Amino acid sequence: MIKVSSVRWVKPVLAMMLVSGLVVATPKPGLLSAQPVLLSQVDSETLKQQITAFYDQGLYAEATPLAEEHLALVETQLGTEHPEVATSLNMLGLLYQVQGRYDEAESIIQRALDIHETQLGPQHPEVATSLNNLGDLYGLQRRYDEAEALIQRALTIHETQLDPQHPKVAISLNSLGKLYSAQGRYADAEPVYLRALTIRQTRFGSQHPDVARSLNNLAGVHYSLGNYENAQAMLERAIDIYQMQLGPHHPDTLRAYQNYKLLQETINQP
Repeated sequence: MIKVSSVRWVKPVLAMMLVSGLVVATPKPGLLSAQPVLLSQVDSETLKQQITAFYDQGLYAEATPLAEEHLALVETQLGTEHPEVATSLNMLGLLYQVQGRYDEAESIIQRALDIHETQLGPQHPEVATSLNNLGDLYGLQRRYDEAEALIQRALTIHETQLDPQHPKVAISLNSLGKLYSAQGRYADAEPVYLRALTIRQTRFGSQHPDVARSLNNLAGVHYSLGNYENAQAMLERAIDIYQMQLGPHHPDTLRAYQNYKLLQETINQP
């Protein structure tokens, strides 16, 4: 599964950072050996795993050519309108987005959304994934009204088609919280961040990196509201999780360090 980064705070308000609902499917144990498959299918899954590994390490430039190769492979193998092509497009669009290549990302993710809606219907959870990704991109571009409409639609689909406590609901909630924070709407951001945190702790346990991401983002709200003690406690917990689960040099860990430094500078101001 490709995960997304936490927010890096920019004084005096939070900066928007990438959050995506992109899930990269991986084969279930024994699946490849249980039935005949083409070599290209195996190559497709191998590429997905390599892309995810690079992404998880923050090696976005290294992951991008592999994602482009994966897209070309599935288009050749399955045709240009297959839902797996849309999954590949979302993966590539996310990589473009995190590198600031917004125009390329928009066309790629919009194409993924069109394929998902046509092939799976407008209420399918994979449609919500594309909606969420496009909403995140619009948020980064400060197209806030468009972004909120897309993310709210994604949230509704996830809640009704999956489960109100499903991890994908937390992804949409986190996106919504980031969008509200970017506009200074901290009273709106806090409850959706808290709900996302509760879902993630319940589903993944207290030491999962996604829990740290929620803690980091929620700490940002408290920082912006001047609740420095709460922000510090949440951020320290997030850093502990990141260090243990991702290591000290992962981009999310480094962003949390930067946020902690900013917090301490603010606290120590005369």
